[in-house]
Amino acid sequence: MCRRHHRLKTHGGWRYTRLDPGSFLWASPHGYTYLRDATGTTDVSRDVSRERRPPPAQPPEPLPYGRP
Repeated sequence: MCRRHHRLKTHGGWRYTRLDPGSFLWASPHGYTYLRDATGTTDVSRDVSRERRPPPAQPPEPLPYGRP
């Protein structure tokens, strides 16, 4: 690990998991994850808050005039 990446891990709150030789999964302190391998860096984060959010509610149908 180079000095910059060592400092990010040690002092910046980043974590990593070695998947294969030369392939790492980095996790940021904010919950984002990045795959780093020979092809470059890929953002593999997903917004779980959107997945858990219920679908938007539909507005109620308007009542016909004259009905309570």
